[in-house]
Amino acid sequence: MDEFLKSKYDNLILSDQKKDESRNTFFKTLSTLSAALLGLLVGLKPSLISDQNAKTAFIICLISIATCIIFSIGTMYYEVLSSIKIFNTRKQELSNYVKKNEEYSITLFHRKHWIFWLFELLALLSMIVYLAFLIIYVYHIEY
Repeated sequence: MDEFLKSKYDNLILSDQKKDESRNTFFKTLSTLSAALLGLLVGLKPSLISDQNAKTAFIICLISIATCIIFSIGTMYYEVLSSIKIFNTRKQELSNYVKKNEEYSITLFHRKHWIFWLFELLALLSMIVYLAFLIIYVYHIEY
């Protein structure tokens, strides 16, 4: 592999790693924030909610923030699985090259399984639903 191609390949790998790291950091922060908001929501709940709309909004808030946490953790779990899979693939390719003196094949990326794309989407949608119903809940409690 010539130097130009090697430098481009190294840059590509580095940018992919940064992308994965930033995605993982985002969902880690999202799940931490969601857990804190869940605790705050439950801790500050009044002993009696008289308005039925506020009760419904409160229940939806609890469910949506809990699903956000679950899907965020699922997304982070995928990132771990993906890192392990990429490492093992590259290790095997290098091993094949050394043992058999084959032409070195390069696997750049692994396709993400559709369920993890769904987890990312559902985590974000759950957070949006939570925020919308939190506003509705506060409105019905206050007015």
